[in-house]
Amino acid sequence: MKLRMIKKLESQIMNADDFTDATETTGTLAFDDKLPVGAMVLGWKAVVTGAFTGDTSCLLSVGISTDADKFSADTTENIFAAGTYGSLALAADAVTGLGAEMTPFVTITSATNMTLVIADGTGQMVVTLYYIDTAEDD
Repeated sequence: MKLRMIKKLESQIMNADDFTDATETTGTLAFDDKLPVGAMVLGWKAVVTGAFTGDTSCLLSVGISTDADKFSADTTENIFAAGTYGSLALAADAVTGLGAEMTPFVTITSATNMTLVIADGTGQMVVTLYYIDTAEDD
């Protein structure tokens, strides 16, 4: 039997001006790498070295392109200040694992206008997803 260890998938450095202005208040950015089939996501951590400012707040969630908070039980993490933030995954997703390879997306939501956060340009972070690979051979 193979011991299954907690693995991690770390994003590239994510700068405020790398985010795509998806709607008036949200911006998105994809990880460069994908989670493997069978990944059981446990949660995530974001190390914010540059505050995402320019508006009055900036909330962070981690998910996929079609479900912005798929891996975020807590969607109230405000990255308006530098620091370390995080969330456990949603319980239902943690139990089933991923049926297909998936590209994680980070979504940041500003209070009024995402363009202000992007234009300010001071935001910088690295997001790490923690998971168990359930597709490994026993």
